Amino acid sequence: MQLKKLNIKNYKRLLDVELSLEDDITLIAGPNNSGKTSIIEVLKFLFTENKDKIEISELNISLFNNWINDFYECYKNVLDKKKEGFELIEELTNFLNDKSISFKNFLPEINIEVSYDRDKDNLSDIIKYSFELDENNSVYFVYQCELNLNLFQKNLINSNKKISDRYNNSGIKNIQKEKSIKKIIKNIIQTSIEEKYYYTNSKYLEKSTITKKEFKSLFNIKIINALRKLDDIKNDSNNSLSKSMVDIASKKEDFVKKMDNISDSLIQKFEDEEIENIIVTESMNKFNSSVKETSGSESFAEVNLLINPDTSDINALLKDVSEVQYSIDSFLLGESSQGLGYSNMVYLHMYQQNFEDNIDDSKVNIMIIEEPESHMHPQMQYSFFTKIMSYYENNSPQCIVSTHSTDIINSINNLSKIRVVRGTKSIFSSKIYDLRKFVDSIKDKKYDSLTSKIEFYDFFFNVGLPNIIFSNKVILFEGDSERIFLKRIIKDKFDKLYKDYISFIQVGGAYAKNYFDIIKFLNIKTLVLTDIDYKKRYVDKDCILKSHSSNATINYSYNNLNKLMSNLDFQVEECNLTDEESNVDDSTELDLVSDEIKISDIYNWLKEEKNEIIGIFTQTEMDNYSRTLEESMLTKYLDMNIWDTKTTNDWKKIRKENNIRFSIPRTDGAVSIRDIINSSSQNKTDFMYSVILSNKYLKMIPYYIQKGLEWLENE
Repeated sequence: MQLKKLNIKNYKRLLDVELSLEDDITLIAGPNNSGKTSIIEVLKFLFTENKDKIEISELNISLFNNWINDFYECYKNVLDKKKEGFELIEELTNFLNDKSISFKNFLPEINIEVSYDRDKDNLSDIIKYSFELDENNSVYFVYQCELNLNLFQKNLINSNKKISDRYNNSGIKNIQKEKSIKKIIKNIIQTSIEEKYYYTNSKYLEKSTITKKEFKSLFNIKIINALRKLDDIKNDSNNSLSKSMVDIASKKEDFVKKMDNISDSLIQKFEDEEIENIIVTESMNKFNSSVKETSGSESFAEVNLLINPDTSDINALLKDVSEVQYSIDSFLLGESSQGLGYSNMVYLHMYQQNFEDNIDDSKVNIMIIEEPESHMHPQMQYSFFTKIMSYYENNSPQCIVSTHSTDIINSINNLSKIRVVRGTKSIFSSKIYDLRKFVDSIKDKKYDSLTSKIEFYDFFFNVGLPNIIFSNKVILFEGDSERIFLKRIIKDKFDKLYKDYISFIQVGGAYAKNYFDIIKFLNIKTLVLTDIDYKKRYVDKDCILKSHSSNATINYSYNNLNKLMSNLDFQVEECNLTDEESNVDDSTELDLVSDEIKISDIYNWLKEEKNEIIGIFTQTEMDNYSRTLEESMLTKYLDMNIWDTKTTNDWKKIRKENNIRFSIPRTDGAVSIRDIINSSSQNKTDFMYSVILSNKYLKMIPYYIQKGLEWLENE
């Protein structure tokens, strides 16, 4: 049996989300404070914890406060009438029956689907909750928070005098009255909330009650919490590993039997040595007679002692006196001798083994691990998770892992198993992005005649994608020079971006477009910085404007970006090369699209307002008609158009005075910036380092990069 799906409403930031789970292992990933922990909390209280009821702090703050505000405004009308007794009860009853005041607007509700295999699963317990013949072979449940209206009304009536007195007290400011009364109402709501469990049909409409105990008994859930107390210094005395080992062993039948034998042996030994009598005699030989003399009572209760250790007492003793020891080359080291990473790995493996040993085939079996990466270095994370995956891929239990580790994401190597949790524009809501749905949406589509979309993502899974998942914003750029330049200028000039979590993904000029699908799906604001790449031989304005770009991302975006952003499912008609074009060396700089898209058209297109998610920025006339990053930097710094020239001696002087490294062609004629960059094409990184080290970088920020970073920085 498998936990197939949860639909969660109104729990903290989870306003209305669907969490579908894989049959084996599901990763829940996302940035900090995105809602991952809330999902784990839902799983905890649904399937394992036995707390009395949900807390006000677990409601969605925005929904609850909006409801409280509406309730208070309506309730003031009742208070203004100053009713008492039966009239007050009647007034409140009418008020609470008003359909405009709906408690369901803020109370959590969770729909749960459990799937099963009639041929393989032990259905002895769960099948009785099958509400209907269901072709999906599923059983459906509902967890629902409800407000006991009778209790709420009773508590409100009991508090009405206190509320009314405060409301009518002219000595209290209105804002303070409102806060105080709302706090009372919130407390009344807390006491009036009831939790109900139901089994239901596939539409979650017809419902029959099931007790909390009955519901939880259908699940065998083991949770390893994110907060794990582990010893790593000599002063630590938690002995977490040894205590955990005793806990795990204490659930084994053979161990319990042996502990019972030890308990009996201890009792026998205490009796043989008359330990009880010795303790009483030595500690209380005068006490009993003194009490009898002073009690003044004929019925005297003499104090004796009973020593009766049971299994739980022996287990407690074992925990107190046990300590894990590590054996290394015949040397025994204490539990705190190993670092937190190693201890964490041992801890996780121990509980994983315990879970494997206690699988119950009549229940839904799930291991939940919060942040397994804690304290572990990348290679250890990878090794641990690879082993975990191998078990769940070959066995029926499920595993749910929450993580913010790119190394854990890398080790899974399967997009379909990832659920990305991200906040929305509202700080009070989150969204779950199911990457299985993403994979299904692209599996039959292609980027070109050779590469399907799914093949691209399978191949480039580890190239930047895990970073995108955890980032707030993304910058796609071409090469090493861009990376060096961007990180430096962002640090010095774009403070807001520098403090944000940005993923820098190097994609070249041709492949940035291939990331657009996942960026659109995850709704992550992304800046694309790429070279316009018209042919090098064009060095005058008219020829440049009439020429064409060989940049695949620009040409794709010109034709398809608006379609993509408006509809993820559209099919792009790709521009394929002819056999003749395919055999031409790249150095000839073939135009990869039709002659219809001229540089002048691209310039005009780039002036249009950008969409909110993907912004394409490249060189334009504002960058003095340059075609690459290095050209645009020099034209900016020297205030030259790309076709302007200087003598060789002038260029030598510029190089010396500015400490910038570039090559100068050996010629007696005029030399343009294009000539300089062409001569320096093998030393782009040297050029960029010299710009940084000579502190010229802020004066060389191209127009398109400045505008692109400003666009990315704006919310």
